[in-house]
Amino acid sequence: MSNLPKLLFGSVGPFWYCGFFEASEGRYPLATDEDIDHVLAFYEANAVVGHTGVEHVTTLRGGRVIGIDAPYEDLYSLEGLLWEAGRFYRVTGAGERVRL
Repeated sequence: MSNLPKLLFGSVGPFWYCGFFEASEGRYPLATDEDIDHVLAFYEANAVVGHTGVEHVTTLRGGRVIGIDAPYEDLYSLEGLLWEAGRFYRVTGAGERVRL
């Protein structure tokens, strides 16, 4: 079996790595600005989107990291990320749209 699934989906792989938000002692350090620049250049991207818990969908690290895992209690407190016409927005279950 290939190591690719483990690399991609493991706790330090790009789909689950939380080091863009916080360090985890003994598991991974907080990503440096250079680390983020390297990832963005490799994937030819403008931002990294992560699932690590945040109070609201928001940009971090100079707009290069976007936290999307906001808590919710009901439909109106839901939040999501919308990318439209090259811009990111925080949208809510109540229909609010805020440019990030």
